Amino acid sequence: MKLVNVFCIYGYCLTIYVPVSIACVVPIDWLRWVLVMSATALSAGFLFMNFRATIYSAAPARCGEGGARVCS
Repeated sequence: MKLVNVFCIYGYCLTIYVPVSIACVVPIDWLRWVLVMSATALSAGFLFMNFRATIYSAAPARCGEGGARVCS
């Protein structure tokens, strides 16, 4: 994966914070925290889904070691 692609994906994952920052104008503290935490979870999920193939190819699972892993 090219470095330019990594920057583009990272930029797209941060776009969720634009509507959340506008919604944080509401003066309810717990709602602000919920919005920021949900935006962080969505952003992390977006990053993981886009980098999943790269992560799995860089660190392949090892079958038979540890006893707890199930390989198909």
